[in-house]
Amino acid sequence: MKREVLLVGVVLIVIYFLVVSAAIISNNIFDKSWKEFKEGELDETKSDKKNKAHFWYKASVSLENFSRIYLKALVIGYLMAIIEQLIEQGISHLFH
Repeated sequence: MKREVLLVGVVLIVIYFLVVSAAIISNNIFDKSWKEFKEGELDETKSDKKNKAHFWYKASVSLENFSRIYLKALVIGYLMAIIEQLIEQGISHLFH
């Protein structure tokens, strides 16, 4: 039972780091896109560059917010699993 809980915890932590990495990458793309938009000339491509920068900004913010919520849920879920294990061990000691 402990092995399965540990395996699930490791998988969830790996997913968390993948989400954080995606947030960092999208933030870097946003910075690059915003710089292109600011340096661009006033023509029809400027609005395309602004839209691209805006998209990557929204993506990075969304991923960052998701990673914060995910981390909180991960910690709470893992603590609940640990507490459940402690309670089960305590109950089994009472009956033996």
